Amino acid sequence: MMLTTEAQHVAYPVAVVKVNGVKCRALLDTGAGSSYASASLINRLGIPATRVENRRIEMMVHTAIRKIQVYNLKITNLEEDFEMCADVSKVDKDVLLSLDNPRYEAMVNKYRHLSDIRLNDMDEKSELPVNLALGTSEYSRIKTATKPRIGSPGEPVAEYTHLGWTIHLELSWKCQTYTLQNQLLRIMTACAAGMSLEFKILLLSIKIQSMETSRSS
Repeated sequence: MMLTTEAQHVAYPVAVVKVNGVKCRALLDTGAGSSYASASLINRLGIPATRVENRRIEMMVHTAIRKIQVYNLKITNLEEDFEMCADVSKVDKDVLLSLDNPRYEAMVNKYRHLSDIRLNDMDEKSELPVNLALGTSEYSRIKTATKPRIGSPGEPVAEYTHLGWTIHLELSWKCQTYTLQNQLLRIMTACAAGMSLEFKILLLSIKIQSMETSRSS
Protein backbone atom coordinates (compact mmCIF):
# COMPACT_ATOMS: atom_id res chain seq x y z
CA MET A 1 0.00 0.00 0.00
CA MET A 2 2.73 2.45 0.94
CA LEU A 3 6.48 2.31 0.36
CA THR A 4 9.04 4.38 2.21
CA THR A 5 12.61 5.45 1.78
CA GLU A 6 13.57 3.64 4.99
CA ALA A 7 11.97 0.32 3.97
CA GLN A 8 9.62 0.59 6.91
CA HIS A 9 5.96 -0.33 6.76
CA VAL A 10 2.75 0.67 8.37
CA ALA A 11 1.04 -2.20 10.16
CA TYR A 12 -2.65 -2.25 11.01
CA PRO A 13 -4.09 -4.55 13.70
CA VAL A 14 -4.96 -7.67 11.74
CA ALA A 15 -5.56 -11.23 12.93
CA VAL A 16 -6.07 -14.46 11.02
CA VAL A 17 -9.39 -15.93 12.11
CA LYS A 18 -11.95 -18.53 11.11
CA VAL A 19 -15.37 -17.41 9.93
CA ASN A 20 -17.80 -20.32 9.98
CA GLY A 21 -14.69 -22.49 9.62
CA VAL A 22 -13.14 -20.52 6.73
CA LYS A 23 -9.77 -18.83 7.37
CA CYS A 24 -9.36 -15.17 6.50
CA ARG A 25 -7.76 -11.96 7.79
CA ALA A 26 -9.75 -9.64 10.01
CA LEU A 27 -8.94 -5.97 10.50
CA LEU A 28 -9.71 -4.66 13.98
CA ASP A 29 -11.22 -1.24 13.27
CA THR A 30 -11.97 0.36 16.63
CA GLY A 31 -13.39 3.45 14.93
CA ALA A 32 -16.13 1.67 12.96
CA GLY A 33 -19.67 1.38 14.25
CA SER A 34 -20.34 -1.75 12.19
CA SER A 35 -18.51 -4.84 10.97
CA TYR A 36 -18.10 -5.79 7.31
CA ALA A 37 -17.29 -8.81 5.15
CA SER A 38 -16.30 -8.97 1.50
CA ALA A 39 -18.63 -10.46 -1.08
CA SER A 40 -16.10 -13.19 -1.86
CA LEU A 41 -16.05 -14.34 1.78
CA ILE A 42 -19.84 -14.33 2.04
CA ASN A 43 -20.18 -16.22 -1.24
CA ARG A 44 -17.67 -18.81 -0.08
CA LEU A 45 -19.64 -19.39 3.11
CA GLY A 46 -22.77 -20.02 1.06
CA ILE A 47 -25.21 -18.90 3.74
CA PRO A 48 -28.31 -16.70 3.45
CA ALA A 49 -28.54 -13.22 4.90
CA THR A 50 -30.26 -12.99 8.27
CA ARG A 51 -31.90 -9.70 7.30
CA VAL A 52 -31.82 -6.85 4.81
CA GLU A 53 -31.58 -3.26 6.04
CA ASN A 54 -32.22 0.02 4.26
CA ARG A 55 -29.29 2.32 5.01
CA ARG A 56 -28.50 5.85 3.99
CA ILE A 57 -25.23 5.90 2.09
CA GLU A 58 -23.29 9.16 1.84
CA MET A 59 -22.02 9.37 -1.74
CA MET A 60 -19.61 11.95 -3.15
CA VAL A 61 -22.32 14.29 -4.48
CA HIS A 62 -25.57 12.91 -3.06
CA THR A 63 -27.18 10.60 -0.54
CA ALA A 64 -28.69 7.27 -1.56
CA ILE A 65 -30.72 4.59 0.18
CA ARG A 66 -29.26 1.14 -0.33
CA LYS A 67 -30.38 -2.31 0.71
CA ILE A 68 -27.61 -3.88 2.80
CA GLN A 69 -27.48 -7.60 3.47
CA VAL A 70 -26.54 -8.51 7.04
CA TYR A 71 -25.18 -11.92 8.01
CA ASN A 72 -24.74 -13.51 11.41
CA LEU A 73 -21.31 -15.16 11.40
CA LYS A 74 -19.43 -17.32 13.87
CA ILE A 75 -15.90 -15.99 14.33
CA THR A 76 -13.25 -18.04 16.13
CA ASN A 77 -9.51 -17.95 16.68
CA LEU A 78 -7.45 -20.52 14.79
CA GLU A 79 -7.37 -22.87 17.78
CA GLU A 80 -11.18 -22.63 18.00
CA ASP A 81 -11.10 -22.26 21.79
CA PHE A 82 -12.74 -18.83 21.52
CA GLU A 83 -15.79 -18.00 19.48
CA MET A 84 -18.32 -15.21 19.12
CA CYS A 85 -21.19 -14.42 16.79
CA ALA A 86 -21.35 -11.09 15.01
CA ASP A 87 -23.71 -9.32 12.63
CA VAL A 88 -21.69 -8.37 9.56
CA SER A 89 -22.70 -6.23 6.57
CA LYS A 90 -21.81 -7.48 3.12
CA VAL A 91 -19.66 -5.18 0.95
CA ASP A 92 -19.81 -5.85 -2.79
CA LYS A 93 -16.06 -6.14 -3.26
CA ASP A 94 -13.88 -9.23 -3.65
CA VAL A 95 -11.46 -7.91 -1.00
CA LEU A 96 -12.12 -5.20 1.57
CA LEU A 97 -8.50 -4.05 1.69
CA SER A 98 -5.17 -5.19 0.32
CA LEU A 99 -2.39 -4.25 2.74
CA ASP A 100 1.34 -4.17 2.23
CA ASN A 101 2.93 -7.10 4.03
CA PRO A 102 4.54 -5.65 7.20
CA ARG A 103 6.85 -8.71 7.51
CA TYR A 104 5.80 -9.70 11.01
CA GLU A 105 8.56 -12.26 11.56
CA ALA A 106 11.29 -9.71 10.83
CA MET A 107 9.52 -7.20 13.06
CA VAL A 108 9.35 -9.63 15.97
CA ASN A 109 13.01 -10.54 15.58
CA LYS A 110 14.05 -6.88 15.42
CA TYR A 111 12.33 -5.53 18.55
CA ARG A 112 13.15 -6.94 21.99
CA HIS A 113 9.75 -6.11 23.49
CA LEU A 114 8.10 -8.37 20.87
CA SER A 115 10.39 -11.36 21.38
CA ASP A 116 7.89 -13.47 23.33
CA ILE A 117 4.82 -12.98 21.16
CA ARG A 118 3.59 -15.47 18.59
CA LEU A 119 1.73 -14.25 15.53
CA ASN A 120 -0.48 -16.46 13.39
CA ASP A 121 0.24 -14.68 10.08
CA MET A 122 3.67 -15.33 8.61
CA ASP A 123 2.59 -15.09 4.97
CA GLU A 124 5.37 -13.99 2.63
CA LYS A 125 3.18 -12.52 -0.11
CA SER A 126 3.86 -8.85 -0.85
CA GLU A 127 0.20 -7.92 -0.28
CA LEU A 128 -2.19 -9.39 2.27
CA PRO A 129 -5.93 -9.46 1.51
CA VAL A 130 -8.37 -8.52 4.27
CA ASN A 131 -11.91 -9.90 3.92
CA LEU A 132 -13.37 -9.05 7.33
CA ALA A 133 -13.43 -5.80 9.32
CA LEU A 134 -14.55 -5.94 12.95
CA GLY A 135 -15.94 -2.76 14.47
CA THR A 136 -16.03 -1.32 17.98
CA SER A 137 -18.62 -3.72 19.39
CA GLU A 138 -16.71 -6.82 18.32
CA TYR A 139 -13.38 -5.34 19.41
CA SER A 140 -14.71 -4.85 22.94
CA ARG A 141 -15.52 -8.58 23.08
CA ILE A 142 -12.07 -9.78 22.02
CA LYS A 143 -10.00 -7.54 24.30
CA THR A 144 -8.07 -9.25 27.07
CA ALA A 145 -6.42 -8.15 30.31
CA THR A 146 -2.96 -8.85 28.91
CA LYS A 147 -0.85 -5.70 28.90
CA PRO A 148 0.19 -4.54 25.42
CA ARG A 149 3.84 -4.80 24.47
CA ILE A 150 5.07 -1.22 24.06
CA GLY A 151 8.60 -0.27 23.08
CA SER A 152 10.20 3.09 22.42
CA PRO A 153 8.35 5.85 20.53
CA GLY A 154 8.03 4.94 16.87
CA GLU A 155 8.29 1.20 17.53
CA PRO A 156 5.43 -1.27 16.95
CA VAL A 157 2.87 -2.00 19.64
CA ALA A 158 1.55 -5.53 20.13
CA GLU A 159 -1.82 -6.32 21.69
CA TYR A 160 -3.12 -9.72 22.69
CA THR A 161 -6.77 -10.42 21.87
CA HIS A 162 -8.92 -13.53 22.04
CA LEU A 163 -8.27 -13.83 18.31
CA GLY A 164 -4.49 -13.77 18.80
CA TRP A 165 -1.71 -11.18 18.83
CA THR A 166 -1.94 -8.11 16.63
CA ILE A 167 0.71 -5.50 15.83
CA HIS A 168 0.19 -1.83 15.10
CA LEU A 169 2.93 0.35 13.64
CA GLU A 170 2.61 3.88 12.30
CA LEU A 171 4.90 5.25 9.62
CA SER A 172 8.12 6.93 10.67
CA TRP A 173 7.99 10.73 10.41
CA LYS A 174 11.13 10.53 8.25
CA CYS A 175 9.46 8.31 5.66
CA GLN A 176 8.34 9.61 2.31
CA THR A 177 5.12 8.28 0.83
CA TYR A 178 4.62 8.46 -2.89
CA THR A 179 1.37 6.55 -3.48
CA LEU A 180 -1.19 9.13 -2.35
CA GLN A 181 -2.83 9.00 -5.76
CA ASN A 182 -3.46 5.29 -5.30
CA GLN A 183 -5.06 5.89 -1.90
CA LEU A 184 -7.31 8.61 -3.33
CA LEU A 185 -8.38 6.24 -6.10
CA ARG A 186 -9.33 3.63 -3.50
CA ILE A 187 -11.47 6.16 -1.66
CA MET A 188 -13.20 7.31 -4.85
CA THR A 189 -13.84 3.69 -5.81
CA ALA A 190 -15.35 3.02 -2.39
CA CYS A 191 -17.65 6.02 -2.75
CA ALA A 192 -18.76 5.00 -6.21
CA ALA A 193 -19.51 1.48 -4.99
CA GLY A 194 -21.74 2.84 -2.26
CA MET A 195 -19.76 1.62 0.71
CA SER A 196 -20.75 2.63 4.20
CA LEU A 197 -19.57 5.93 5.60
CA GLU A 198 -17.50 4.18 8.29
CA PHE A 199 -15.57 2.21 5.69
CA LYS A 200 -14.88 5.31 3.60
CA ILE A 201 -13.55 6.99 6.74
CA LEU A 202 -11.25 4.01 7.31
CA LEU A 203 -9.77 4.42 3.84
CA LEU A 204 -9.59 8.18 4.22
CA SER A 205 -7.60 7.81 7.45
CA ILE A 206 -4.90 5.94 5.52
CA LYS A 207 -4.59 8.85 3.09
CA ILE A 208 -4.49 11.41 5.89
CA GLN A 209 -1.67 9.53 7.62
CA SER A 210 0.27 9.57 4.37
CA MET A 211 -0.26 13.31 3.87
CA GLU A 212 0.82 14.14 7.42
CA THR A 213 3.95 12.03 6.99
CA SER A 214 4.86 13.75 3.73
CA ARG A 215 4.42 17.23 5.24
CA SER A 216 6.66 16.34 8.19
CA SER A 217 9.47 14.90 6.05
